[in-house]
Formats: sequence, C-alpha cells, structure tokens
Amino acid sequence: MSNLVSSQLLIFFVMAAGGIAAGLCMEVFRLFIKVRKLKGIREKAAEILSYAMAGVLAGEFSYFCDNGKITLTGTASFLIGLWLWKRLFCGILTLTEAENGEEERRS
Repeated sequence: MSNLVSSQLLIFFVMAAGGIAAGLCMEVFRLFIKVRKLKGIREKAAEILSYAMAGVLAGEFSYFCDNGKITLTGTASFLIGLWLWKRLFCGILTLTEAENGEEERRS
C-alpha cells in the first residue's frame, strides 16, 4: 500500500472516530438537558456548548491526523462518523433512557 493511500485511510478512520466521539458528547449534553430539565436560556447555552465541544473535537482530531488541514476527506469522514453514531449507537442510549423511564413509572 502506498503512503498516499495509507495516509488517506488514517485520515478517514481518525476523523470518523472523531465524528462518533462528537456524537457521543452531543448526546450526553442532550441527556443532561433532559435530566436537569433545563429550560430557556440555560437550555440554549447547553446546546451551544455541545456544538462548541463538537467543533473542538473536530479541530483536535483534524490536528492529530492531518496537522489541522481542513480537507474534503476529513470533513466527509467526520460527518460519516456523526451519521454512524446516529445510525448505530444512538439507539443504545435511547433504549437505556426508555428502560429507566419505565422503571420510574412502575415504582
């Protein structure tokens, strides 16, 4: 495998992992808002903080794999990671959340 292909694969997998990590952080913030029952300005501040955290993660992962260059491959890989989070892993937290809600209703 040539150096170009191996570097592109590294960028793809690292940025996809960054997208998954950003999705996890955004989901944790969403659950925090829901558990704390934040409303109004506090809810909006927490949402803005979650998007800022996703941006910081994108920058850090980009810096790690490609010295901070913003490329089409890196951006697409990050978005694929976010999509993978929503498609594959987001349901795990939602399922756990639904089970906790059913247990609270029973007691």
